[in-house]
Amino acid sequence: MSTITTTPFVTTSGGRETHLYRITNSSGWYVEVTDLGAAITSIVVRDRKSYWRDVALSYRTALGFEKGGEYFGATVGRCAGRIAKGHFTLNDKEYQLATNNGENHLHGGVFSFSRKVWNTTIKKDKVMFTISSPDGDESYPGRVDVIVTYSFNDDNELTISWDAASDSDTICNLTNHVYFNLNGEGDTSILDNELKIDASKYIEVDEGLIPLGIKKVSHTPFDFRHFKLIGEDIFKEDVQLERGSGYDHSFIIRNNPCVIASSPRTGITLTCSTDYPIVHLYTGNFVDVTCENGKNGHTYTSHAGFCLETQMYNDAINHPEYPSVILHKGEKYHHKTTYKFSVQR
Repeated sequence: MSTITTTPFVTTSGGRETHLYRITNSSGWYVEVTDLGAAITSIVVRDRKSYWRDVALSYRTALGFEKGGEYFGATVGRCAGRIAKGHFTLNDKEYQLATNNGENHLHGGVFSFSRKVWNTTIKKDKVMFTISSPDGDESYPGRVDVIVTYSFNDDNELTISWDAASDSDTICNLTNHVYFNLNGEGDTSILDNELKIDASKYIEVDEGLIPLGIKKVSHTPFDFRHFKLIGEDIFKEDVQLERGSGYDHSFIIRNNPCVIASSPRTGITLTCSTDYPIVHLYTGNFVDVTCENGKNGHTYTSHAGFCLETQMYNDAINHPEYPSVILHKGEKYHHKTTYKFSVQR
């Protein structure tokens, strides 16, 4: 069974002490998470030559977690992704959220879940982070109580589960925003990482990256049904790639595992399974982190990491044709995602 140790982390701008929780399995592989943003800060595994590699990007300062637009490893919500013009209607009442991404709302707003210090409970081999978001928090309706649970077992499976409940109808779409680089987080590019996504359809977006409609991946740069390098098509002339400055798109998954990624250089392989309908692939197109804020003094730039954000559909509250993201009073929100790590010899 995995063991958990606790160490001090950074102090927030408001003077709060935060902590790192290391979950170590019987092989010595480990994951570190923090109560600041309920975030993943490290995933340390062995490569094919038995060298230790940390494959998760992160910040090393409180400022990064509090202000950084990358959301490294963070729990994002109440509503992950974008909401068009920050506006939606629920139960015939209109709500206006912060527009913190151009004219749109992104990842829960200005002081969202990713910016807050969560409460922590350790239960055997699991770390549980909890938070209570009051009615009107970031202009969302209803008080929402959230639990995020992390575990890392002897099969090298990092499992994240999200649970929530609200005292009135609201919207809820939670995910984790971990950035992977299977070469190791100090490497400058993920363009030579391989990716396979079990999806025959993806969602096209407008100039603000708001969903337009569902399209087939065949004969497009978005066809990852067979392994290919992330960089193989990313610079091709394509209006969708131009709008995202790379991949920043939702794939409608068919089966599990839904994604397999690997590094030909290190042999490290990541397999993703989830009970969400969407995997949002983001190739770190707008990453810009100096060595002062980057983990281990590393500078992170465009394409230094990729995200596999398991979630519901972006802007679903404004698209009745998509599955609902409404969390009704008295209902229980629950989703789970597993990232399994292995090595190809």
